Amino acid sequence: DFHDDFIKTVEKGRGKIYSAEEVDLNLWKLNGKNPNEVTIETVEMFTEILNLDYLQAHFLKSVIRTAYERCGISPEDPTTWDSWSKAPPNLEDIVNACKSLMDGAVDREDKRDLITLHHNLDSLLTAGICSSKAIIPFLEVIQTNAVVTLKELNSENAKSAFVELFLYRLYRHMQHQGITKGVRQYVVIDEVQKVCALGVEDKSSYLSKLCAEGRKYGFGVVTSSQTPDGVYKTVVENSPILFAFYQREPRLQSYVAEFISSGHAEYQTLIRDSLKKLDVTECLCVTSLNKDPLLIEVEHMPGKQELPGKQELPVKQKAKVIGPKRPF
Repeated sequence: DFHDDFIKTVEKGRGKIYSAEEVDLNLWKLNGKNPNEVTIETVEMFTEILNLDYLQAHFLKSVIRTAYERCGISPEDPTTWDSWSKAPPNLEDIVNACKSLMDGAVDREDKRDLITLHHNLDSLLTAGICSSKAIIPFLEVIQTNAVVTLKELNSENAKSAFVELFLYRLYRHMQHQGITKGVRQYVVIDEVQKVCALGVEDKSSYLSKLCAEGRKYGFGVVTSSQTPDGVYKTVVENSPILFAFYQREPRLQSYVAEFISSGHAEYQTLIRDSLKKLDVTECLCVTSLNKDPLLIEVEHMPGKQELPGKQELPVKQKAKVIGPKRPF
């Protein structure tokens, strides 16, 4: 939650509220994996998030291996891969290992790359990500109805980086849980375009990977954005339900209309016109089962009143079709 928009809703549902600074993402926890495998995964992720060049990524790999060794964890000794007996390194350990390598570097070019790498890693730590305040286990956070507030992190880039790192940790947990039928849980991401603006490539983003693969593992993803053209296409294309609300900007009207109409020209003009006229209690909707755009009217807007009960669903069941039936 980038702006504390969901705190009251979670409090009403008796959920828990966590600050991002408190959440221990435990990025280098092994779960029985070889440390080399986790090292490669995290190097690839940090390379995208921090925009590292080839040499900096190479040094980061050495830094993480050093941090594992300092924790008594060896790729050659599977008995050390159990996190219960050997605590894995955290971001602070990685930063300290990087500083040691930087201080010992002789070559000027190597030292320059290590200084840049150390600065980038330390900036995340200083921003409040995986710092010494991170004492709430990741599993505790995801095993309850909870909101993670990002306001304590000191920059928009740090907030976006935290979300991508959180989703990486969730993705690994999801795979560890295995394939299942039905939905285990949902993750809701507000202002998702900020995560997409981090600079990570669409297909490399763990947000995209969760949206593309989460269903078979029982994980659902709900995203919202006021600037839909800033959202990864993988996220939109893997959404079984799309809701579009009032949109004033012509550029965004055209973008939304193209997605909702699936490129069919006979709908696009109609949808663009509808987006300009929607009331605050209305939205357009398409689903994977019903490709015809529907106009949904909300009868009850929860405010200070009680939230609607199970038998008082706020959406009209008989939605109006705003366009002609498709010829196929």
